[in-house]
Amino acid sequence: NRIAKFNEARFEGVVPEGGEPGPVEEALYADIGAGIAELTANLEAIEMRKAAQSLRALWVRGNEYLQEAAPWTAIKTDPALHAVVGDVADADDTERWVEDVVDRWGGVDVLVNNAGIQISRPSDELSSAHFDKVIAVNLRGAFLCAREAIKQFLAEEKGGSIVNVSSVHQVIPKPDYLGYSVSKGGMRNLTRTLALAYAGNNVRVNAICPGAIETRIS
Repeated sequence: NRIAKFNEARFEGVVPEGGEPGPVEEALYADIGAGIAELTANLEAIEMRKAAQSLRALWVRGNEYLQEAAPWTAIKTDPALHAVVGDVADADDTERWVEDVVDRWGGVDVLVNNAGIQISRPSDELSSAHFDKVIAVNLRGAFLCAREAIKQFLAEEKGGSIVNVSSVHQVIPKPDYLGYSVSKGGMRNLTRTLALAYAGNNVRVNAICPGAIETRIS
């Protein structure tokens, strides 16, 4: 009940579509309950350092939920916003997303390729599965989304814009993050190649390359 009241206060009493807790909320309740039990046990044992760590973990878990839930709450309550769920590395999903946007708004104007992950391992310990996973999201995903957007730009004959969120590590090596560095290096040339190929169709393709920013991925 305390969590529910906090959610209502945080989101100004707006209840997301459906009005009932979903799997994300159920997982949150379980994690918070376990965290409170751990905090209580540490306090009763006068383990203050461990208690402080438990309290910190509770704060982090709640903050993660708010960062994930707040945008979705806005999307569910604002008719001007719309979201779909899927995998950027899945060709069928990217096709479906573009079709959904066209059906809803009549066309595509801008694509921002912002999906990205990274896995930290020494290169000699990096599994091929982990390497492939990073490349699939960061580079294959950007290609698939760009391909579908460009198809729509050409069909509409009015041009469009693609913004790829790359990284300074498209040119600066990042030890222990081989998959990430390779994916961003590939994104650099993906951006340049598409920009050159479709400039004559009024399609602009650019990349932004931020440095280190404190986010959950970093």
